Amino acid sequence: MRLAISIGEGNEHASMHVSMKKVVEISKVEIDLMDPEARSLRGRLAAHASWEKRDRKAHGEKLRAAKRAKHAREIDPNGVLPPDELEARIDSAIKKENAKAAYERWKKEAEKKAADPSGATDGPASETATTKSARTGQVSQ
Repeated sequence: MRLAISIGEGNEHASMHVSMKKVVEISKVEIDLMDPEARSLRGRLAAHASWEKRDRKAHGEKLRAAKRAKHAREIDPNGVLPPDELEARIDSAIKKENAKAAYERWKKEAEKKAADPSGATDGPASETATTKSARTGQVSQ
């Protein structure tokens, strides 16, 4: 399955290739007016089509190596730190980055809860013991 969406300048149509044999034309206006759920589904389809062709492990290793190289350039631009010290600092920088992302997710979830007077959210964090036991078959004590 191949999915490619291309919108060129001056081009009034975008092509979405769903398979090698079938091409669906979508105008720019239709894309702009598409509701967020439809855009999300189309994006998910594109992501799955992309990952279908990639070696996940090799791709992840390349990304991790690129992230470590970026941090190394930021931490030691002149290359004066010993390798073991540089590696320790890179590890700390990555841990800091991950902790910051977790904090931002937590803050966003807290804002969501504060905005909803009932305190309910759409995610598993809002599950009550009753709904969790009904879903998992386990009784909490």
